[in-house]
Amino acid sequence: MLSENQERLLDYLSTADRWVEAGELADRLGVTTRSVRNYVTAVRERSTVGVASSPDGYRIDAGSYARHLATRSGGDPQGTPRDRLHALVRRL
Repeated sequence: MLSENQERLLDYLSTADRWVEAGELADRLGVTTRSVRNYVTAVRERSTVGVASSPDGYRIDAGSYARHLATRSGGDPQGTPRDRLHALVRRL
C-alpha cells in the first residue's frame, strides 16, 4: 500500500503530458526533492505502476496507472469522479 504523498505524486504525474522535474513535484507535494526520489523508489517497490526517470524528470506509464486505480478503487476501472475526470483528460 502506498502513502498519501506517494498517491498524490502518482495523481500529479498522471495529469502531466510531459516529463516533470523533481523540483516541481517537490513544490506540489510540499516536500524536498530527496523525498520525491524516495517516493518514486517506494512506488517502484510497492506497486506495479511504471514511473520512468530521466535527466528531464519523471513520467508515469498511463496503462499501469489505470490498472492501479482500478485496484485502488475496488475494481471500478474509472474509480471516483475525480479519477474519471483524470482519465478523460488523459484521453484528450
